[in-house]
Amino acid sequence: MSATLESWRESFARLPAARRRVLLAAVLALALAVLWLFAVAPALRTLKRAGTQRAALQRQAQHMQQLAAEARQLAALPRMGQQEAQRALQQATQQRLGAAARLSAAGDRATVTLTDAPAAALAEWLAEARLNARAVPLEARLQRSAGALTWLGALLSHASGGAVQLLDAEGSVWRGSARLEFTGGAGSRDRAALPGRLHWRLTPGPGALHASVQAQCCTPHGAIALAITPRWGGAHIAVREGHSEWPAALLTGLGTPFNTLQLHGTLLLLTQPLSLDIAQGRVRVEGSASLTAQRISSRLSPLPALGSYRVQLAGGAAPSLRLQTLEGALHLSGSGQWSGGRLRFAGEASAAEGMEAPLANLLNVIGQRRGNKALINFS
Repeated sequence: MSATLESWRESFARLPAARRRVLLAAVLALALAVLWLFAVAPALRTLKRAGTQRAALQRQAQHMQQLAAEARQLAALPRMGQQEAQRALQQATQQRLGAAARLSAAGDRATVTLTDAPAAALAEWLAEARLNARAVPLEARLQRSAGALTWLGALLSHASGGAVQLLDAEGSVWRGSARLEFTGGAGSRDRAALPGRLHWRLTPGPGALHASVQAQCCTPHGAIALAITPRWGGAHIAVREGHSEWPAALLTGLGTPFNTLQLHGTLLLLTQPLSLDIAQGRVRVEGSASLTAQRISSRLSPLPALGSYRVQLAGGAAPSLRLQTLEGALHLSGSGQWSGGRLRFAGEASAAEGMEAPLANLLNVIGQRRGNKALINFS
């Protein structure tokens, strides 16, 4: 190594002075370039970004401090019940968003559908919902509405008298999905949304339209299958045998009296071969179906469960309805029949022995009191 260096020195010494100066300048320039690339330039870039990064860190720190202060403020507030939170959220929605928002609640979750809502009003609503209703956003979806699906939703709303609404529809008329919402009808503020989405598929067939309906929450045993046959002045609807499970809280959206009762539990719907003949505004039912309400509870009673009940529908020239109690502290019974397109029903509700006190308020709402019973009559 030393011999090689000595050879380079001798070669360098034999070069003319001008060439030695040029070579030294090139080596110096190369050394300066290396120093700039690997030492000075990175330091300057870091220094240049330091101001921006410091400002961003300061903003993050301020945001964290604001969140911490908000968390302390929320923690210091008294605990809010579900009903009170829903009222506060409803008030904030009406005040901040007005007609641009539609609110529906199911359990401890609420869904807000926005149409052309101003950004400033939305920001104010989010802040007020978080502070007054203890509500935080979990999911947001943006989409365009399809004309055909809008028409389908309007048709369903009209046919149900405004009691059933299709929201956030996606796909097409033939195959799509939407959120299903139950309401008390036109002008009603009572709303309850089906958890998850409702999926449908329509398939034209010889003389009939075959429909398949499935809900993420409520059809664990398979889709509900129907066949719709148009007829002069009406239609024939055939429902295949099926089993589905629905939350009783959906009934709240239908308005009186369910919005007062605030029922919770599970509704098991069993359809045996069932058909509906609709002609000139009249409906003829053939076959049977049953609705079993399991472990039903109500906000009007402190009992964790009122009981389990079954409603049996039997078709025929005059379709009939029968209500019976399977178990529980609240006893319900009754029967009814369709006549002239209207249901006439008579029944009664009573408390099991020793359960009169916790069921007193509920019985007062169910119907007219007669002794220890409440009469259920409608026609």
